[in-house]
Amino acid sequence: MNAGRRYEPGIKVIIPQPSEKFINILQKIFSNEKIETMKERIEREKEAINLRNTLLELKFKLEKIDNEIERLNAEILIAQSANKELPVAVREIINLGIKGVYGTIYDLMRVSEEFETAIIVAAANHLYDIVVEDFETAKFCIEYLKREKIGRATFIPLDKIKPKRLDEKYLDLPGVVGIASDLIKYDKKFEPAFQFVFGNTLVIENLEVAKNIGIGKVRMVTLDGDLIERSGLVTGGFYEKKAIKLISSETETKMKKIKELNSEREKILEMIKEIEEKLKQFEKKEEKIEIKYLSEEEIEKLRKERKKLYEKKAEIQNKLSSIRMKLVRIDLEIESLNEQLKEYENIKTIDKNLEQLEIEYEETKEKLKNIGYVNFKAEEEYNKIKPIYDEIYKKYQIINQEKQKILEFINEIEKKKRETFMKTFEIVNQNFSFLFSKLFGGEAKLELYDAENIDQAKLIIKARFPNKPFLSIDALSGGEKTLVALTFLFSLQKAKAPFFVLDEVDMMLDKENSEKIAKAIKELSKETQIILISHNDITIKYADALFGVTMVNGESKVLSIDLNEALKYASS
Repeated sequence: MNAGRRYEPGIKVIIPQPSEKFINILQKIFSNEKIETMKERIEREKEAINLRNTLLELKFKLEKIDNEIERLNAEILIAQSANKELPVAVREIINLGIKGVYGTIYDLMRVSEEFETAIIVAAANHLYDIVVEDFETAKFCIEYLKREKIGRATFIPLDKIKPKRLDEKYLDLPGVVGIASDLIKYDKKFEPAFQFVFGNTLVIENLEVAKNIGIGKVRMVTLDGDLIERSGLVTGGFYEKKAIKLISSETETKMKKIKELNSEREKILEMIKEIEEKLKQFEKKEEKIEIKYLSEEEIEKLRKERKKLYEKKAEIQNKLSSIRMKLVRIDLEIESLNEQLKEYENIKTIDKNLEQLEIEYEETKEKLKNIGYVNFKAEEEYNKIKPIYDEIYKKYQIINQEKQKILEFINEIEKKKRETFMKTFEIVNQNFSFLFSKLFGGEAKLELYDAENIDQAKLIIKARFPNKPFLSIDALSGGEKTLVALTFLFSLQKAKAPFFVLDEVDMMLDKENSEKIAKAIKELSKETQIILISHNDITIKYADALFGVTMVNGESKVLSIDLNEALKYASS
């Protein structure tokens, strides 16, 4: 309340004086007995007025209690939102302080150390579900998260959620500790939410107990955190214990205050109910007295007059009550503004007129609207993440530099590879043309398709035998293909191939061409080693050494002949 205004307890109601006409009627029609009765009636009316005054006071006090409970709950929610493990979307909703948002399952429960692990595991992905008053509150929060693109959260509306509860027959079985929801302390207002999350889970001592009860019969969790689902799925192993956070002494004090206010609120509601019941009884008694002592005409007149008085009295009481309520709200607002004003005591004033400030205010408001929701903890989070980001960025730069060096090295290798390939290709092409012309009197050449991309380039071999057109190797006959292929191999040898292995390359050749190929091979063998497999007599006679394979008594035997030695032996 504002320190400059105080109200005396009680509500003073001014009752309008009855009209002169009404007093004359009473003097004419009332006997002494009736006057005595009227005195009693007046006393009851006084008592009724006092009751109505008390009723107004109680309603006023009830509103103050409700406001105080709402304020304390908002402060507790803000304190709870400091939990760093909360998902971003959940933390943002808690920070908004929306009426009807009570907090997460994690924040609203208290658990003894003995059951901490079992309860946290049993909650599973519901641990940070937000408990709200009704579906409309949940809908408002979800729309806010969508609009601001903050993330997702799960809400438990108390007016819609359907609690789950296990059959208590399991409680008498050996090794059963209890139903999870019975091992938690929480405000009974949140009973539906906690029964929904924990009411279907049985806390047991160990897995052996679960086996005895029957896997799949009921959802179970052991004291050390092994979870057995009704589906038969079992989750377990080492569990890193995470204690449910201890509430601060300040928050504890606020929660106790809320509990006291709720208790007082219940008492006031009971008193209001009693007073309203008494007022109803007074009204019934008045009706009976009027009927007993007055004629119909008198009763009707008095009723009309009384009705007018009651209406005027009710009007005054309503106005008075409304004014009192407005004054209370104004005082609360003044108190709140005074608290806020203390935060700005040391701030320097702005030397600008009101019109300029209003223009700047509207411009700033428009800018803020365009920016959208501002996370006031962003700077704190930025300061924590910035060093990590700088370290990662430094590593990124080093890796990027190394990457550039590797790419440059790869490009250099690719360049050398291309140069070497094209140089070798030109040599082989020249050798191929020369050898083909020398051996067969025709022309031959090598071509590259898509020479710019040597990794994907296609080699095309073309040849023209005497009196024939240029053809690709694919269009030549079998013998011609052999001659062209061998010539290509010999041209590779000119590019310093270490050795050749040829398997019956002369099989498709006639005697003339066999002779030509044999002589060419003999000439090439002076510079490189050639291993040739052949059944052709013409080819064999040009060999320096012969190795024959024959079958002797079912076994392969290798026979070798040095032709030079054999010729010497024959000539001698």
